[in-house]
Amino acid sequence: MRPQLDSVLRSLVGLITLSLLAISMPSLTKAQPVERSSTYVSQIDSDLTIRRVTLLPVSDNIEGIYARPIEAQLLELIKGTHRWDFVESGLAAPAATLIELEEKPTLVQQALAASDADATFAASATRGPSGL
Repeated sequence: MRPQLDSVLRSLVGLITLSLLAISMPSLTKAQPVERSSTYVSQIDSDLTIRRVTLLPVSDNIEGIYARPIEAQLLELIKGTHRWDFVESGLAAPAATLIELEEKPTLVQQALAASDADATFAASATRGPSGL
């Protein structure tokens, strides 16, 4: 099961990276030529630039049996990329569920403020009768 989990996590991080890059890239069809000596950075570009990321504690519904290896693999993948600098979240336990984080952006902002990160990864695993 470990090779499958590695493959799924790598695909997930790759998809998230691709999504973030697609969001932050300007539209090539509407791009205006810019002089090389230009140092202007728009506020939108500054807001979309992600330099530091963190990982919120991963949770599961069976006392961390799956959460710990998933968190370790995600940390390895995030730290292994050159795209971002990793910063510790400073949280020992998940502050909220993924659904709460999705519904209440202020909870995400609070988690990011605690770590001084620009973005965060969050994950949760659930084991049920049909599997993980």
